[in-house]
Amino acid sequence: MPYLELKSYLSSDIARAPLIQISGLNQAAFLLNSHLCKKWKLPLSHSGAKRSTLLDRINSCGVWEGNVFEVIAVQMDSDIDFLLNIIACDDDSERTNRKALFDPVMKYIGISILSHREYDKCVVIVLAEAFREFDQ
Repeated sequence: MPYLELKSYLSSDIARAPLIQISGLNQAAFLLNSHLCKKWKLPLSHSGAKRSTLLDRINSCGVWEGNVFEVIAVQMDSDIDFLLNIIACDDDSERTNRKALFDPVMKYIGISILSHREYDKCVVIVLAEAFREFDQ
């Protein structure tokens, strides 16, 4: 059933500008992912090393404004199945990951993909409405 709902969602008028990948958000994603990959078991949480939050991690990498969001996923399937699972969000009735990924307000993205001992890969995606690295 989630895939039928996904098909309907993707058929709707959801056009958006491409996200801009930025190194500061890549670093924020990496900070959580490196912590998560030291853990073996689910559930993986948004609490990072020393209980850092998403805002702690983003603030250490630059200046942000507006909305921010973080997606965590593990992969044991093919890359296409992995992407479909993130977008389908079948374990989340609110579809928060999908809504964030397709939110036209979000302009910037950071991605970290690391090997995980139990789940092949762990992926953290950080999205921001506005972001500027400290050196800019």
